[in-house]
Amino acid sequence: MSAARPDMLELQYELESKAAKWYATIDIANAFFSIPLAAECRQQFAFTWRGIQYTWNRLPQGWKHSPTICHGLIQTALEKGEAPEHLQYIDDIIVWGSSAEEVSEKGKKIIQILLQAGFAIKPKNEKPYALFTDGSCRIVGKHRRWKATVWSTTRRIAEAAEGQGESSQFAEVKAIQLALHIADREKWLVLYLCTDSWMVANALWGWLQQWKRSNWQRRGKPIWTAPLWQAIAAWLEKLVVKVRHVDAHVPKSRATEEHQNNQQVDQAAKIEVAQIDLDWQHKGELFTARWAHDTSGHQGRDATFRWARDRGVDLSMDTISQVIHERETCAAIKQAKRVKPLWYGG
Repeated sequence: MSAARPDMLELQYELESKAAKWYATIDIANAFFSIPLAAECRQQFAFTWRGIQYTWNRLPQGWKHSPTICHGLIQTALEKGEAPEHLQYIDDIIVWGSSAEEVSEKGKKIIQILLQAGFAIKPKNEKPYALFTDGSCRIVGKHRRWKATVWSTTRRIAEAAEGQGESSQFAEVKAIQLALHIADREKWLVLYLCTDSWMVANALWGWLQQWKRSNWQRRGKPIWTAPLWQAIAAWLEKLVVKVRHVDAHVPKSRATEEHQNNQQVDQAAKIEVAQIDLDWQHKGELFTARWAHDTSGHQGRDATFRWARDRGVDLSMDTISQVIHERETCAAIKQAKRVKPLWYGG
């Protein structure tokens, strides 16, 4: 096998000759493991560990020819995709230009070529194209309000859409749609969408294609919010989207930058409520709790809670306790009024 990798010293001289003002690097993630081995070649990579035989299915690290093969395949992919001027050394690529915009456009083009060839990009290169999404819902007064939010990791700002009458799950789906709109508006070639919702992640990982093949039905019934999912599927035909699930609840000691960004979108998705709305909401809960307590036969706190829960009414223990206390106080006052004092002479 002939050496196909360029000499590092020659690359350095060539890079110095460009004398550009702006540079950017692109690092391919797990480049060797992105290259599958042909079935007939896998026996060449067999090994034994603890008495059991294994074989590599992907190009292994540590094999002396892996860097050369990897470099050649990436080089071929870039040439086939007509990549802009660049320098490459195995899985590291550098581009340059006279302005940040020029370098950014070159980088986007190369990333798109690599993604289409089956390679992945390391997180530090994903950051400019990463958006975190979340949705929330809250009952305010007599209405249910929802909010869909998208957080940009580079601009450190959030964009949101709001409405009434839908659930937090609906808001999470609307947040996907908003993220796709932002990526299209910014003319991104790829979007790294991060979410702490397993429903969203699983839908984009595979459910969406299943729903599409089944004409947006499941077991003979229309998919929930089918029009929204259909619109999202249309977006995905025009844009490469990489989906990542983020753990929602992580101790501060183990929180990474990714978790911090997820906390930012969680905070931005919270629905702000005026104090007057909170007062009315509390009054509504008290009214419902009084009804539940009276209708259930003036039972205790736990029994009233179970009675309401069994009928689909969500009440807090604190609200029920407050209502029972009011009732007991009123009853005691009425009883005291009915008892005549010993000195009553009427």
